[in-house]
Amino acid sequence: MNEWPTKPGGRVAIAGSGQAAWAWGLGLAHAGLRITQVWGRHAGRGKALANRLDAEYQELTLEGPAPWDGDVLVIAVADQAVGKVAKQFICGPSQHIVHCGGTLAMDVLAAHPSHGVLWPLMNLSQAHERLLQGVPVLLETNNQTLLDILQAWCQDLQALALPSTLAQRTALHLAAVMTANFNNLLLHWGHRILQGQGEHRLLLPILQEQLRLFAKDPADPLVRQSGPAQRGDTETMDKHLALLEQDPEGQALYRTLSRLIAQQKSKKGHD
Repeated sequence: MNEWPTKPGGRVAIAGSGQAAWAWGLGLAHAGLRITQVWGRHAGRGKALANRLDAEYQELTLEGPAPWDGDVLVIAVADQAVGKVAKQFICGPSQHIVHCGGTLAMDVLAAHPSHGVLWPLMNLSQAHERLLQGVPVLLETNNQTLLDILQAWCQDLQALALPSTLAQRTALHLAAVMTANFNNLLLHWGHRILQGQGEHRLLLPILQEQLRLFAKDPADPLVRQSGPAQRGDTETMDKHLALLEQDPEGQALYRTLSRLIAQQKSKKGHD
């Protein structure tokens, strides 16, 4: 990995100072790449990241066009800002530019000769050096040279490089939201219900078993569905709703999910 700074793609500039920028900056630096610059609109966060990476800080003014120092520029900002940020920069003949959006088309960077997408299937809210290890990273580029660079990055990051299309990225993004993001809301309600009644960590074994079976068995997880809604146990469901009497949002959530479980069971019964 010590050879990276002298290899194609070994010198990286980062545009952004939020969670994604920190995750990519820390991860790539840990993998042996040289982070040359951090471009940020928020000087506090941007300078902190630049100092952490021993990189130069540059203000992201959106008034470009501006030259930048490096082989690859990683635009790690919110999807709606990628197009505006990309316009600030000038790419030389041997420079490449990528964004990190899960549902954003690669074409937003089409003004630059060599461009692509580098999207990790991971929540980046707690950035650290090893966050991307083992993580699927979906790649899309308009040329083989850049694809080779990004695949080499993933190898040194110990991430799983997956060449993809926009349709594949978008589907995975939606699946991640439906499972990981929405599940976090359900975990919140489990934590909330158990206040004063027990540690929410008591739920960990049942959750771990679900994930173990999800990883092991390619079948639809609904084949393992259990619980009162699946059984049609209205007596138990009424008890649960009574416990949620002071929590109308919780009641609504319980009723909605129970109805969906019953509907899916009915559909399976008619297949």
